[in-house]
Amino acid sequence: DDERRRIERDLHDGAQQRLTSLVMTLGTLHYQHQRGDDIAPLIQQARTDAQRAVDELREIVHGIYPSALSDHDLADALDELVLRTENAGLQATANIDLPAGLPTHIQVGVYFATSELVTNVTKHAGATSIFLLAHHTPDGTLFVTVQDDGHGGAHTGGSGLLGVIDRIETLGGHVRISSPTGGPTRITLEVPCASS
Repeated sequence: DDERRRIERDLHDGAQQRLTSLVMTLGTLHYQHQRGDDIAPLIQQARTDAQRAVDELREIVHGIYPSALSDHDLADALDELVLRTENAGLQATANIDLPAGLPTHIQVGVYFATSELVTNVTKHAGATSIFLLAHHTPDGTLFVTVQDDGHGGAHTGGSGLLGVIDRIETLGGHVRISSPTGGPTRITLEVPCASS
């Protein structure tokens, strides 16, 4: 049951988002084609979205392991995530201090949960900046905090945030959410884990 739930979360956080983007692109392509507009850029976007979905599904089939962690540890993967956020137009800063050798299942779970939080900021928060803090305490607890300067009001009614909570609780951790109306939103993942 845990494995099934983990696969469901990975599909939601990865391939499902790519396929949703593809459906939206195809809808726009159809509309612009009917108007006689140039659709070549949208065709290329649809190809890109489809390839990303294939890549995400391949990751799930081959051990459910995110590509960002294939060649890097969690600290480097989170750095890469912040860089992609900057490329999306947000001012992003990070303070990441994590040891090497964290358990693989912890790295995967925390990476996917953090990625979902960052995606939520870029899509829904109306933010101009994001801050990511990650550290590991001597008592063996991993903390990751994502904070943004958006409009606040984040809640657990959406499947994205529920998926984050479910993923972290499966690891024996918990999620703290502070998101008053008007912001800022601050979400902290807390996961017990010892480095090896």
